[in-house]
Amino acid sequence: MSDTRGGVAILRRAAVLFAPFAAIALCVTYLLYQSQAAAIRAGADGAAARAVASAQQSFAQTLTVLESDLVYIAHQDALQTWLAQGDAESLRHLQNEHLAFARSRAAYDQIRLMDATGNEILRIQWNDGAALTTPAADLVSMADDPLFVTALQLNDGQLVVSDFSGLDQASAESLAVPTLCIAASVFDQAGHKRGVVILKYRARRLMERLKSLAVNASGIWLVDHTGNWLIGPTVNAGQQGNRSFAATYPEAWRQIDRGGASALLSDPAGQFAYAKIVTADYPPRGTIPGVDVPHVTGPAWTAIVHTPRSVLLGQTAELRRTIVLATTALLLLLAVAAWGLARQQIQRKESEQRIRLSEARFRDLVESAPDGIIIIDKEGRIELVNTQAERQFGYPRHELIGQMIEMLIPERARQGHPERRQSYIEMTRTRQMSAGMDIHGLRKDGSEFPISISLSPTWSGGGPSVFCDIRDMTAQRETDRKIQDLNRRLLQDNAELEALNRELEAFSYSVSHDLRAPLRAISGFAEAIGEDSGDRLAAQSRSHLDRVRQAAERMESLIDDLLKLASVSRTEMNKSTVDVSRLAGEILNDLEAGEPRRLAKADIAPGLRANADPRLLRIALENLLSNAWKFTAKASPATIAIGQEKTPAGLAFYVRDNGIGFDMSRAGGLFRPFQRLQEARHFPGTGIGLATARRVIRRHGGEIWASAEPGHGAVFYFTLQ
Repeated sequence: MSDTRGGVAILRRAAVLFAPFAAIALCVTYLLYQSQAAAIRAGADGAAARAVASAQQSFAQTLTVLESDLVYIAHQDALQTWLAQGDAESLRHLQNEHLAFARSRAAYDQIRLMDATGNEILRIQWNDGAALTTPAADLVSMADDPLFVTALQLNDGQLVVSDFSGLDQASAESLAVPTLCIAASVFDQAGHKRGVVILKYRARRLMERLKSLAVNASGIWLVDHTGNWLIGPTVNAGQQGNRSFAATYPEAWRQIDRGGASALLSDPAGQFAYAKIVTADYPPRGTIPGVDVPHVTGPAWTAIVHTPRSVLLGQTAELRRTIVLATTALLLLLAVAAWGLARQQIQRKESEQRIRLSEARFRDLVESAPDGIIIIDKEGRIELVNTQAERQFGYPRHELIGQMIEMLIPERARQGHPERRQSYIEMTRTRQMSAGMDIHGLRKDGSEFPISISLSPTWSGGGPSVFCDIRDMTAQRETDRKIQDLNRRLLQDNAELEALNRELEAFSYSVSHDLRAPLRAISGFAEAIGEDSGDRLAAQSRSHLDRVRQAAERMESLIDDLLKLASVSRTEMNKSTVDVSRLAGEILNDLEAGEPRRLAKADIAPGLRANADPRLLRIALENLLSNAWKFTAKASPATIAIGQEKTPAGLAFYVRDNGIGFDMSRAGGLFRPFQRLQEARHFPGTGIGLATARRVIRRHGGEIWASAEPGHGAVFYFTLQ
C-alpha cells in the first residue's frame, strides 16, 4: 500500500512539474513554427525578388554593352574617313575595321551600314563560326524596314532598340536563335545625316542566363508589353494565344501593368515577383569622348517569377510535419524528465524527514534513555548529564556540569584515571570500559554501585568530547542490545543517504545518456526521409531535413558538454608544474589544423608556468582558446595572444583576441551555462565552454573574468590560486 501511495505522489508531483514545461514547450514550438513558416515565405519571396532583379541587371548590362558598341561603330574614324572620301579604298578599310570588330565580338550576327536612302553599303555576316563580308550583289535595300525608318529619324547620339525576333518555344531542341537589333543614324563631321548603322545581337546567351535564374519549377518568364511571354512555359509551335501571360493570369497582369518598376504581389494563383525592363532606363556606362550620352528608345519587357500556391503550401506542410514530430519527442522527453525529477524530489524529502526524525529520536533517546548519559570535554569536565544520570549518582544536574568526571569514581580507582582518559581522547575510538573489569560509580551519598561504561567520541564547537553511557550491571544485556540497535539504525540511515546520493547521481547520468537515443532517432529518420525521397524532395524541404539533423547534433553536443561540465567537479586533482606556453601552442596547432585556410597569428609568451592539474588546465585552455578562435573567424588576420600580466587580483594569465568582442553590460551571465552573447546561426556553440573553464579555475582556487568592447576583441584573465 505504501508503494502505491508513493507512486501516486510521484505521479502527482510529475504532473505538476510537467504541465508548465509542456505549456512553455508548446508555446515555443508554435512560435517557432510561425517564425519558420514566415522565414520560408520570406525566403521564397526574397529568392524570387533577387531572380527578377538579376534578370533586370543582366538586361541592363547587355543593353549597356550593345549601346556602347553601337556608339563606337557609328563614330569610328574609318567610317568618318569613308563618309569624307567615298572611294573604294576607304570602303575596304571600313570593311576590315568592321570584320575585326565582329571577330572580337562573336555575339553579333550582323553589322549593317545603309545610306540615307536605305541601300546597304556593307554588311558583315557571322556564318559558320566566321565573320564574312557580304558580296555587293547580295546587298539589299532596307528603305521600308521599320527599324531603318525609325533610326533615320534620330538625332546624333540617339539609339533605337528592336523587339526580340526568332523566339520559338516549341521545345528546348527547336529554339531558333533569338536576336535583338539596335540602330542609330550616322552623321559626318559636318553634322549631316548620311545613313544608318545596325547591330544584330544574338541573344541566346542572354536568354540562357535569364532561364538559369529560375528559383522553382515555374521558372522565370520574360513578358513583352502586350502581355505575351517570350520566355515561359513550353507550348506548341504557332499557338501564340497559349503564350499570353495577360490571358492566363489577367488579375496579376493588371497589377503588373499598372504597378511600379518592381514589386511582389499576391494572387489566388500564388506569388508573383516582377521587375520591369525599360530600354530607356539603361544608357551606356561609357561613351566616345565628345559624344553625348545617347537617348535610347525601344520596347519594354517584364521579368516575372511565379511561385504557385501549391508550392508555398507544400513548403509549410513539410515544416509542420517536422515540428509535430519534434514536439512529440520533446514532450515525451519532458514527461520522462518530470517523472525522474519528481521521484528525486519525493525521495529527497523522505530522506530529509528520516534525518530529522533520527536527530529528534537521538535527542529524545539521550534524555529519556534508561541509562545515565554523561558527556565530558577533552579536559574531563562534565558538559551534559541526562535525567537517568542524575538518578544514578544522586546529584542534581547543575552540581555536575563543569565538574571533573573523577568525582563520580571511587577514591581507590582515581589514581591513573586522568592519564587513561587523556589517552582515550587522543585515540578517539568507541570502546567498552567494563569488559573484563569491575567498575563502580560513586554516588553523592558516598555509596558505590556496579556500572558498565561505554565511551564514544564526539565533536562540538569546543573540540573533541567523550560520550559516556552508564548503566547498572543488572541491565547490561538489555542496555547493550538497545545501544547496538541504535548504532545499527544510525549506520543504516547513513548508508541509505549514501546509496540515495549514488542513485541520484546515476539517475542524472542516465537521463543525460538516455536523451541520446531519441536524438539519434530524429537525425536517423530525417536522413532516411532524405535518402528515400531522392530527387523528388525539393531543395527547400531537403534544407529543412538538414536543419532537423543539425538541431539533433547540436543537442547531442550540448549533452556531451554537460557531462564534461559535471565530470570536472568529480575529477581528482593531481597538481604539478605545467608548461602553459607549450600547452597553449599544442591547442592552437590543433585549431589551425582543423581550419588550415584561416589566416591566423598566435602570440604566445615564452616560459609561462603554473602549478595546476595538467588535464584540467588543458580543458580550461581549450575552451578559452576555442572561444577566441571562433569569434575571430571574420578577422583577417586573426590574432590570439597568451601571456601573463599584473592585475588587481594579482599576477594573472590572459587570452586576448581581435574578434568581434561583446558589450560588457551583458557580461553578467558570461560564465553561466547556456548563456550566449552572440547568435547561434553566426557562431555555433552550446554555451557550456566558459562555464566549464570557470569551474576548472575555481577548483584550483582561482578566479576568471573578462574585458571586451564590441568590434575590438576580448581578453579573458584567470588566476590559479
